[in-house]
Amino acid sequence: MAKESWGTKRTCPKCDTRFYDLNKDPLLCPNCGTSFSLESITEVFKKSPKESSAKKEKPEKDSTEIQGVEPEDIILDEDLDRCAEYHVDKHIIKMPLEAAQMLCTNMWIDKYFGYVPEKVSKEQLAVLREKKQNEPRDFPYLPTMHNHPCTIWARTSLDNHEWLHCYAVALNDEYGYRYGKSHKSVHDVILKLPEPLSIPRRGLTPFAQAMPDELKGQDAVEAYRRFYHKDKATFASWKYRNKPDWWNEDEADYEERITR
Repeated sequence: MAKESWGTKRTCPKCDTRFYDLNKDPLLCPNCGTSFSLESITEVFKKSPKESSAKKEKPEKDSTEIQGVEPEDIILDEDLDRCAEYHVDKHIIKMPLEAAQMLCTNMWIDKYFGYVPEKVSKEQLAVLREKKQNEPRDFPYLPTMHNHPCTIWARTSLDNHEWLHCYAVALNDEYGYRYGKSHKSVHDVILKLPEPLSIPRRGLTPFAQAMPDELKGQDAVEAYRRFYHKDKATFASWKYRNKPDWWNEDEADYEERITR
């Protein structure tokens, strides 16, 4: 049992060391040397529960809104094999995952709401938040990026959905060429997804251009190539590949990215 002369056990607000205050005020932490008063540490406990929780509670991020402009389906050529070859190493690694996330998200939406060729509503989001607690899951990846323009584009037409599927398979082939293995998001997820039930076949619609407005244009391929020069040059590398024939060193910005 602690002696009365040791005082009360306190916690240093800087290093969390526990020590007895020796009935002194101000206090001096024996570990880090921080000096603080009893008033400063008791003020914390005077705050109302509402005030404390208000600071801790942050509004839930709506994953339907774009944080920056990524992810994106990067259309660097109309031919899918060449399109995949033109992707930088970083995108060969990450884009199959993002394609799988978008496809799974649209499968969740298709299952519970049918055809939704526009933004998912807040009410629908609430349903998805409830449904994704299901065990086992309806689809391998939980719904996310619901209202990203590329995700919406993919569920606007069955042809778009199938294009995204084939895009991911082409990326997986290129991933195998560069890294000697298959991408888990493709062989364990995308290739096992069922056909959506409600998305109509409306032909391939114009590609979504997920990039700053100043880089957008009539031709999505040219727009994404501009985007690559201005935003991806800082990590541009092509393992076992030459730089694309359209890559222009004079246009490439190696200093900084224009997004995030």
